[in-house]
Amino acid sequence: MSRLNHAILHDESLTETAYEAVAAFKQVETVGKQRPIVGVVGEIYLRNNRFSNNYLIQKLEKLGLEVRLATFAEWPLYTSYTYRRDARANRDFKAFFESNIQIFSQERMEHKIFSAFRRKFDIVEDLHVGHVMKLASRYLPLDFKGEAVLSIGKAIEMVRDGACGIINAMPFNCMPGTIVSSLSKQVSEDLGRVPWLNMSYEGLRDSGEETRLEAFAEQVHSFARNAQVAGYHLTAKE
Repeated sequence: MSRLNHAILHDESLTETAYEAVAAFKQVETVGKQRPIVGVVGEIYLRNNRFSNNYLIQKLEKLGLEVRLATFAEWPLYTSYTYRRDARANRDFKAFFESNIQIFSQERMEHKIFSAFRRKFDIVEDLHVGHVMKLASRYLPLDFKGEAVLSIGKAIEMVRDGACGIINAMPFNCMPGTIVSSLSKQVSEDLGRVPWLNMSYEGLRDSGEETRLEAFAEQVHSFARNAQVAGYHLTAKE
């Protein structure tokens, strides 16, 4: 992380920094055992900050799960896509042109960084944010702006890519997170009743958190075993 900070502050190539990160990650020993994948979506800062989410990812890994975290990059890309939608609706051709340049440059940089890791690791490239928004549009109108659209769409994408569970991490009383929670039952049903857990954080220790995570992990392991026995790959309903 400090190396990345240095690269950004000194306007160094992020692609070259990615290659350095790849080399460092290749030195990390792995257990070699395949684990059920859990996708983590939700409020952008909270899901990325270990202290704010009570070290959620580490706890899930200790329960025998592999975690796929929704990237931070989806948010600046989402703002560019909404900028373009607004420009089109307002017939603001200058803004429309600018937004297309933003999207092109952001997606190009994201792909270059991803490609550096793809050479050494078997990872799935994220769908374009426009596609994620389309996936969410069945449940939320795209005129409803905010991270709720991203959380729903990304959850669908993750399950399609093999995730056996979804966690929606959110601050206490967060409106977008609450909207996602209200839709989660239907989305889970449409995804083959994939386990879904809504986790709310308010900065205090929750004595019931460990129990909820343990129960969720058991559901994920069971779901993964059943999917493996059935021999199918989950696909969300269109």
